[in-house]
Amino acid sequence: MATPALAAETLPVGRPGLSLEQFVPPIGSGVAAIPTARTLDMLDYSLDFFLDYAKSPLTVMGGKAIVAHQVTGQLRAALGLGPVEVGLGLPMTLFQRTDFADAQHTFNAVALGDLRLGVKGRMTPADSMIGAALDLESSFPTGGGDHFSSEPGADLLGRLVFDLNAGAFSLDTFGGYRYRTTAVRYVNLYLFDELVAGGGVSYAVLPERLSLFAQTWLAWGLHGDPAVPGKEPTRNEMPFEALFGARVDLPQGFRATLGAGPGLTIGYGTPTFRAVLALGYTSPHRSAPVPPEMAPRPEREAQPKRLPPPPLPPPPAVPKLEAPAPRENIVQRVTVTKERVEIEEKIQFDTDSAKIKTESYALLKRLAEVMNEHSELKKVLIAGHTDERGGAGYNRELSLERAKSVKRFLTNYGVESDRLAARGFGFDMPLVPDAKTDDEHEKNRRVEFEILQRR
Repeated sequence: MATPALAAETLPVGRPGLSLEQFVPPIGSGVAAIPTARTLDMLDYSLDFFLDYAKSPLTVMGGKAIVAHQVTGQLRAALGLGPVEVGLGLPMTLFQRTDFADAQHTFNAVALGDLRLGVKGRMTPADSMIGAALDLESSFPTGGGDHFSSEPGADLLGRLVFDLNAGAFSLDTFGGYRYRTTAVRYVNLYLFDELVAGGGVSYAVLPERLSLFAQTWLAWGLHGDPAVPGKEPTRNEMPFEALFGARVDLPQGFRATLGAGPGLTIGYGTPTFRAVLALGYTSPHRSAPVPPEMAPRPEREAQPKRLPPPPLPPPPAVPKLEAPAPRENIVQRVTVTKERVEIEEKIQFDTDSAKIKTESYALLKRLAEVMNEHSELKKVLIAGHTDERGGAGYNRELSLERAKSVKRFLTNYGVESDRLAARGFGFDMPLVPDAKTDDEHEKNRRVEFEILQRR
């Protein structure tokens, strides 16, 4: 913050009523400081802890820092509810130092920040190439407006979020409005309503393993101080910074993020340098144990019906059919239509499991060949379905895990991962509604391949 050269003893004492933290990770799905239009799957949850260091986020003319160093920890938790995601965040200043210790007698190195609650609603299909969502967050003054870690009133932040997923590249951007219930005044700063915007690009160096990202975000103050006639917002009320880094996806749903970047303006809370380290966890898609009274009856996996062999014709009349021609039959099993990739046989799994039976390997190998031959198929949805026996949550998880198993098989045989999306529908989309017989349940248990995009 560039201000007139103020003597140390003229700085305000007591509660500043100003939060300097400009690195505010989204409560739900996002990359570092930028939200995405994606949401967690039903009842999936995520936990993240961010640790960031800011150098000189608040200074006066001449280089002395009202806040010279600040280290903040931020805890985030989110829960997926289908197309909706809810969550909360709590920041806490863990360490800070000032060059004006004599003037700021109440300056504490450790302080609680403001609790944030958020909800995000996805407005586009989960597997859409272009995504859109409405993101709402509100903060509450749990920190009491003290120690440059909290503000005296609540605020409401509304953002429209868009993302574009194009193979290894993804673009995320947002724009919105921040409304404060209480204006903030400190030295020559006046903070009230703001416009906010930001964006970032990510590149998957190793899909689902390592991604690099670059992002930036900023805010514009909309009001000058009404107590000062003619005063308009200045660069002091326009924080703007950038961050560059990498995200590593670890086994069992864990991830780590490391980033650093400069401040790009003299706006409040904008440091000369920021470094970020984050650790996170997202619950894997696993079938939860089912109580005995809720457990589904064991599925009877669909087996090709074996009819008794027909009477053998006279030897010279018809060639023997006992010896199958596997390769020729396989070639006929997969057909590309306008909207689907059709398979003539069902993919077989072990009972109550996502493990593919070996008898389906030949079919899936042929499916991989067809996918590789038809490069115009840019995005194909692998949709898992179950019958209606058992709990809804159990069957949705089982169908998702089976779809993921098929995706892994196809990628192992050369199909690019970003051309495939896996989703489990449980028993929400039966071919035979109100199925009663084993044959009807068998028809509902299936894996289908829907063409979402063509090149």
